[in-house]
Amino acid sequence: MGTSYVLPCRDRGFDAVWGPKIEYENRVLDEAQEQFFKEGGYTKKRAHISMDKVVAWFNTSAADLEDDAIVDLAEWLYTPEQKRGMCRLAPSCEKKDGIHLINYSLMSALDHAEYLVFQNLGRIRETRADLAGGQENATEGYRQAVRYVYQLFGMEVERSALYPASECPKTTVVFDECPRTIEEYVEKLWEYCFTHEESTFRALLAFTLYYQADIGNDPLNGWHGFPLVSKDREGDIVTWHIIWRQAWYGAIISQITSMSPIIFSAFVAGVLQ
Repeated sequence: MGTSYVLPCRDRGFDAVWGPKIEYENRVLDEAQEQFFKEGGYTKKRAHISMDKVVAWFNTSAADLEDDAIVDLAEWLYTPEQKRGMCRLAPSCEKKDGIHLINYSLMSALDHAEYLVFQNLGRIRETRADLAGGQENATEGYRQAVRYVYQLFGMEVERSALYPASECPKTTVVFDECPRTIEEYVEKLWEYCFTHEESTFRALLAFTLYYQADIGNDPLNGWHGFPLVSKDREGDIVTWHIIWRQAWYGAIISQITSMSPIIFSAFVAGVLQ
């Protein structure tokens, strides 16, 4: 069981769903994670797990999306002021108190949304958007990107997201010399990620992954792996369908097991041929 994020559509905001893991999807991801750490984990040149196989599975289901859904997703990502109805949370989703939105799970969802758009550029009309996060001052560039993320979710930006207050790490997987303050760390890390990644969303994902690798969870200062969660973990329809399906199969197997001696005897006696 775990939390999965559901991208918004025209009539529904961003959602978080609590339910069982899908075995074949998680197997591919687990293999990618295992290979990532076998190769040394996070390094200066590699913030991301190699997701080629994972996104290949992901893109297979994306092929079923209608053109309008792809257009809506693109406009939400790049011109959110035109998609106010998508810039919100679904009724079943809520934000954890004291936890800001800038974290790797949510940035991964935005990165995958952008991947969907890029894989379907031939199906959508041209959408122009100014790139967020590219200010001359790296600190202000980071804050601009943070404000943009909050705009996507229709929320007031939180101070803890704009001004990270975690203790500055003593070692880092990114820099040879660790910055002396958290402010300097954030500035240098954002500048590095924005320079080396191909998009703002990709830079945000790299930033949060490096931050997690260097500092770890820090909920007292707003940093947690899953800032958005499902309001109800006890009754999602997928879980109940699986429970009933397993119960039904269990009953069938039980009946076959208990009846097999009788059926076998009937064949021997010639009753069943």
